[in-house]
Amino acid sequence: MDFRNAVILVTGGGTGIGLELARRFESMGAQVYICGCRQEPLDAASQAHNLKAIMADITKAEDQKRLLEDIRRTHGRLDLLVNNAAILGAYDFAEAPTEDAVRRIESEISINATAPLTLISRALALHRASQNPAVLLIGSSVAYVPIAGTPIYFGTKAVIHHAAAALSHQLAPLGISVIEALPPVID
Repeated sequence: MDFRNAVILVTGGGTGIGLELARRFESMGAQVYICGCRQEPLDAASQAHNLKAIMADITKAEDQKRLLEDIRRTHGRLDLLVNNAAILGAYDFAEAPTEDAVRRIESEISINATAPLTLISRALALHRASQNPAVLLIGSSVAYVPIAGTPIYFGTKAVIHHAAAALSHQLAPLGISVIEALPPVID
């Protein structure tokens, strides 16, 4: 894919893997939007690099719609959607669950699995306006080899893996490529 003038959205783009991907896409000439739930990292990223930062909670339909509407209004298309945002929590299901633990579990599933899939669905109209549209899902090798202490994270990455495989078949007739990336262990 030629990234010159590509319109790219990176969720969780204010820090970590998302920021590094956004920075690299921008260095190749792309117009990159980043979003996240924390204003401070978004501001720092946009000031250090030529990135358009939008604070958005991707688990909320209204934030997804607002984010995509901004891109539609400015560019009329979305060439690459990078679903990167994720959280990881440790849970021991052998212990009595607390209400806080249940809320954290629901949040982790929403951020890691539900939000990427609903965002892909909502972005379809913008992808159809692109000459070479693609979706990149940041997966993990832990979808194949889970660790006992973090069952929700590993389960959500398994969802992403299988969804990527199914979506690649469903979206191929529309000309939309679906890619799953499995980054190595990082600091």
